[in-house]
Amino acid sequence: MTLPMLAPQNFNDLCRFAEMASQTDLVPRDYRGKPSNIILAVMWGNELGLGATQSLASVAVINGRACVWGDALIGIVRASPVCEYITETVTDTEATCIVKRKGEPEQSRTFTVEDAKKAGLWGKSGPWTQYPKRMLQMRARGFACRDVFADVLRGVSVAEEVQDYPQAERDITPAPVEVQSLPPAQEKTSITTEGFAKALEKIQAGELTVERLLEKRTLTPEQMEALANLGVENDSVQ
Repeated sequence: MTLPMLAPQNFNDLCRFAEMASQTDLVPRDYRGKPSNIILAVMWGNELGLGATQSLASVAVINGRACVWGDALIGIVRASPVCEYITETVTDTEATCIVKRKGEPEQSRTFTVEDAKKAGLWGKSGPWTQYPKRMLQMRARGFACRDVFADVLRGVSVAEEVQDYPQAERDITPAPVEVQSLPPAQEKTSITTEGFAKALEKIQAGELTVERLLEKRTLTPEQMEALANLGVENDSVQ
């Protein structure tokens, strides 16, 4: 019996696949009951060349961050036509990953027990205690592959590395801006006939400007006309 094409062919297919997969026990815990997580994982895996089911097996969600397991990482790189080879050596004290990209010189990255101690990883409960050589290998592999094949991995992180990151999330909410209250606007008052006459004298003598008078006083139409007849250049009384 030949099975039909099972890979999602469009977004509607992907949504149906995600809904079905989220209800099974065959997907990782972070995908159970979360079809939206599955959709993003499959879409993200697709950019790396992974099929739908491969994405669910290879893409991990750790501390709210999507990444791939180290075995998938090396597989993605080796499948790329720009990769010539990847070789790894692991001892009790260090791990080295040597990578070669076509047209470029060979490069290597090493991660040692001393590096792990400086990072506070050596002796840490969990994989670093149970599989220390494996964890050294994943760190060297991740550094080498991400440095040399950044275009292939598209910024992907290694799950074995991400699971050691602190879980506390940094608050990046901008601090509230303190709003300085503006002083209340000065209320204008009317001016008496006598006061206006004195103001006209001061304007003619150069002791008072029209702008200053208008800032403080509310003038009647007749007073505004008198200002205009003074011949003083001012746009406010045009």
